[in-house]
Amino acid sequence: ARDARMRFSPESDLMSVIAAYYDYQELLHETNQRRGEYWEMKQWAADNYLSLAALKAIDGVKEQFLRELGRLGYVPSSDLEGSGNQHRRGGPRKLHYDASVNQY
Repeated sequence: ARDARMRFSPESDLMSVIAAYYDYQELLHETNQRRGEYWEMKQWAADNYLSLAALKAIDGVKEQFLRELGRLGYVPSSDLEGSGNQHRRGGPRKLHYDASVNQY
């Protein structure tokens, strides 16, 4: 497990978690683009000693932050996915995969 964590980032545990989360997001995007199977995600997580449930929980927290940051004007609405009606109902908001705030 330590070797797997070091592959993500040798700097620190926090940087490893962030790098693993970004890799998870990329794999999720790629898998969705080619209509991949869920087993690919499970295998990737197992190979890297990661929990898909924990990565999904990070997604949930990120959505909450994005909702608030968007409401406060810190994240441009053009960077957020989701229809206006969905947003008004408090539905999930996610950053576009290529959002400008992801470039920093």
